[in-house]
Amino acid sequence: MNIVADSVALQAGDEVLFTNQEYGAVMRIWRRACERANANIVVQPLPRPITSADEQVAALMAGVTERTKLIVVSHITSQTAVIFPVEAICREAAKRGVQVCIDGPHALAMIDLNLRKLGCDFYCASGHKWLSAPFGSGFLFVAKRHQQKLSPPVMSWGGSVAGRPAHWQDEFRWLGTRDPAPFLAMPMAIEFLERFGLEKFREQTHELARYARQRIVELTGREPPIPDSREWYGSMIAMPLPVDGPAPKQGIRDQLQT
Repeated sequence: MNIVADSVALQAGDEVLFTNQEYGAVMRIWRRACERANANIVVQPLPRPITSADEQVAALMAGVTERTKLIVVSHITSQTAVIFPVEAICREAAKRGVQVCIDGPHALAMIDLNLRKLGCDFYCASGHKWLSAPFGSGFLFVAKRHQQKLSPPVMSWGGSVAGRPAHWQDEFRWLGTRDPAPFLAMPMAIEFLERFGLEKFREQTHELARYARQRIVELTGREPPIPDSREWYGSMIAMPLPVDGPAPKQGIRDQLQT
């Protein structure tokens, strides 16, 4: 995500559009990029409870203006566990000439992922969540039309030691002295899930999430924010708890951290 933020050519007055459900660290990355370029962060609220994909897409597109340069959106949100209709978002954004960067670490292994079908400009994902690859593993997908515009965060030997005509990816493969083990382990994590049974993994983790959702509803009486469907959630759920005010919330945080 930092690579994309450092490489997208933001100009003064440009807007980067977010939903109100995005990951805090991702917001910080783009806030810094916007501050450097004198561009603006725009946060578009989405309706809750969720009733349809069309409603979510329309609500996000309502935040697009002639100044919108890029939409940054989660494939599966961390704070609400919602599977966003990102293919439809990319399609509508393309009609408006707006680029889309998808934040997708929770999508790996939890749901099917066809990057070319999505139609996004950038897709960023780490491998240590549902794929169970090591910390530090991940990937960045870049649509071909943008590949030559990106630069690595650390400049080292890169393509100069490729032993052949350099490809744009070569600059990202040799970033100085670093441990390549997390990246080398990602194929093994994929093989492990395939041996275990990827659909079995998805089914079992979804049923656990569904059970937790039902129990929280029974215990609290709170209404779920999304429909009970695999279209909207996979291996995790997020439910509102009956805790009001900063003091009780801080008490819960203190207990969780001790």
